[in-house]
Amino acid sequence: MGAGINLLQARYGGSFTYAPRAPNGSLILRFCGAGAAEVTVRGKKVTNTRGTVLVAPWGDINRTTVLPDARANLPAASTFIGISPEIVNDCLRDMFPDLMLKQFEFMPLLDLDTRHGQMLASLCRGVAQGMIGERLLARSEKAALLLSEAIVRFLFEEVDHRAGDYGRQRSPGVVPRHVKRAIDFMHANMHLPITLTDISRAAGASTRALQMGFKQFRDTTPLAYLRQIRLQAVHSELSNNENTLTIQEVALKWGFSHMGRFSAQYRETFGVSPSITAKRGSHK
Repeated sequence: MGAGINLLQARYGGSFTYAPRAPNGSLILRFCGAGAAEVTVRGKKVTNTRGTVLVAPWGDINRTTVLPDARANLPAASTFIGISPEIVNDCLRDMFPDLMLKQFEFMPLLDLDTRHGQMLASLCRGVAQGMIGERLLARSEKAALLLSEAIVRFLFEEVDHRAGDYGRQRSPGVVPRHVKRAIDFMHANMHLPITLTDISRAAGASTRALQMGFKQFRDTTPLAYLRQIRLQAVHSELSNNENTLTIQEVALKWGFSHMGRFSAQYRETFGVSPSITAKRGSHK
């Protein structure tokens, strides 16, 4: 046991079925070492075999049937990692304010041969190695906490999941903190040649998490949002009767270097060409 994280390694001599205790808000990862387990998650049955990891909130697991490996005459063996509600909720408050774990629905099985599966397995292997033998994690609360948070953040940022109707139930002006940080960064630096990597780094989130956040809460992509606020800045400046810059100078000022593409995007957004806006602005 470490700070906010638990490890359980189990061997089963025969086949049996069990239902979990009352949900406590934990996040469960189940690795199958031998045999298999038929697990019902939110009413749907999946089979956790060697080479896969089951990922689910504790409250989503309805029942589990453990199946030994009859062909190899081996007992079933599993390794469980449980992340405490406190760790999960702390990460959620930072990434998705007010969102509770029960509102997430993970794709329950992850193939450990995939890139994401290998990364998750590596993180969990670090937990297992630190909690057996010399039990280094048990003696280092900070290290256990950092590993726990790394696993939770990786799951929310990199593993497929959906948040049910959460996005439709929220006020449209309330967004996760990493999306808000990205928006603030773009507004402060939209005159600079910033990239998606720059935005993700400033937001403290992976590019994939940022793409998902903008899709869910702004119905666009980060780069499309950046282009839109830049177009708005150009439109505002061209509409100002005190503007003395040419259209090309204004476009370059706000990050548009390809004039033909800029003009097409401007017309698509505002329904008129940049020259019409500039002409109207000069007559105010």
